Amino acid sequence: MVKLGAAPDGVEVTIEVNAQSQRVRATAMGASEMRAKERLQEVSETEARDIAASSMGIAVDAVRLAAATPRMRVFQGTVEERKWRFFKSTRAPVRAVDIEGVIRVQRSNGTVVGAQADQGLPTLRRLWEDTTIYNGDSVITPDMFVIVGAHVVDLSGVNSADQALAVARSEFDGLPADAPVALISVPGNRGI
Repeated sequence: MVKLGAAPDGVEVTIEVNAQSQRVRATAMGASEMRAKERLQEVSETEARDIAASSMGIAVDAVRLAAATPRMRVFQGTVEERKWRFFKSTRAPVRAVDIEGVIRVQRSNGTVVGAQADQGLPTLRRLWEDTTIYNGDSVITPDMFVIVGAHVVDLSGVNSADQALAVARSEFDGLPADAPVALISVPGNRGI
């Protein structure tokens, strides 16, 4: 993409894994260098929080900054819902907002962890293990997102922690040890 004129910090890679055919497809998209120079004004953390809260449909004070990279902020909210008049459940909506104020990841419930690049892989493994659901004979893996700078790597459909780690390792290679990264885990669908 960069050789074709894309701005290096604007290239996004989406990875799809088809377990049945055992194929991995990586798709890269990016804005041209000219478009990158015409970027919109950067939004402040307060403005990004307002965007996230509005998208979640909750008050700004119920939203916190859970992780950040130099070009992306990941916010998490808290929503309490009543079921059957007596039971309460809590979910944690997630929004990743880039520095231009665009929501790049939007999920109704998830777990967000920030880490430094040198601790990214062990943190990813721990998060993967914590959010994998063992349901009788089946294993329900989480949907994972790895955010490095402005890049969002979608690991939805990856069936094992080793596959996720291999993809993430390629993203973390070459980063300074203290570079911030964000990890988002969304529980898999139980199919109930």
